[in-house]
Amino acid sequence: MNWGKAKIICLAIMIVGLLLLGSCSDKLTEAKNKAENAINAIAGKNQTDLKKHNGYVDFYNVAVLDISEHIDRYIENLGKDHELEKGGEYTLTSKYSFWENVRKLPTAKPSIKELDDAATELIPVAENLDGLLASAGEYYKTKNYNDDKYAKGQELHKKIIAEISKFEAASNKFYAALENKETIIVVQELNKAKKEGDELTYNKIQMSLLMAKIIDEFIQNDISAINVLSTDLTKIKSLYQEFSEAQKNLRDTANNDKYKEQAKTLGDYIEKTTEFKTAMIELIDRVEAKKALDKSDLQCAGQREGTPEKLREIQDKAIIAYNRSLKN
Repeated sequence: MNWGKAKIICLAIMIVGLLLLGSCSDKLTEAKNKAENAINAIAGKNQTDLKKHNGYVDFYNVAVLDISEHIDRYIENLGKDHELEKGGEYTLTSKYSFWENVRKLPTAKPSIKELDDAATELIPVAENLDGLLASAGEYYKTKNYNDDKYAKGQELHKKIIAEISKFEAASNKFYAALENKETIIVVQELNKAKKEGDELTYNKIQMSLLMAKIIDEFIQNDISAINVLSTDLTKIKSLYQEFSEAQKNLRDTANNDKYKEQAKTLGDYIEKTTEFKTAMIELIDRVEAKKALDKSDLQCAGQREGTPEKLREIQDKAIIAYNRSLKN
């Protein structure tokens, strides 16, 4: 269910990377403000806009993707038809903790119409499904089905299955709105960094774009762990070479004294790009060796060498590292 969806990068990544850091002098503070205003003018956003947008990003990255994962677990164990498959287990009881804050986002100022409209549709559906899944988790965790012969389990199951289709439609619309905003701003900031000669910002954005490009290649060709051996390596090898060169540029730039301060927060992100490169080599080796995965491996493909799912897992962690670097 989640294969086509990645974590979203906070828009603030570009702004933080370009601001002057580590000084309280009036002159540098003024320069910082000018840089911030210039970037916001290009992005068409001010800091309040970014704060609201990134609130939506956090909601998507944490709540929406977690609920999607819980749905996958639930269906795997209890089925997707209106009659549940008795004998299965589902014990995930954790719920998203910030529904109260998220409910306020669509009406908070300033208006971001495309996102606000999509969020207004998604939030109540997601919150309701989150609660239903948590109730189901508690029900199976405490084995209450032994007492009522699955009566409550069947009642919860019908509600969950009915809500899943609503959630999928609303979350797809919300993801598209977020992705559209992210793409516009990322491309603008990439071009700006290139024009101004800011190599570190340019290279770290380039890394995120290339990871997304590689993942998209697998999505567009419907390649997963199940059929990974049918991968056309011509395009993948070309993308690997492009990624490898860009990753070297990022590491070399981060080691340049000119970017010493900016690079301090990027260690984890750079490490994840290295892992992504290694995972690409593993995938190419698997396809060339025609080494199929065992059925047991398909259950946890994200942890297995030589799978698109592992690339996605690393990409998600890279985005988390990227976003975390903004807060340090």
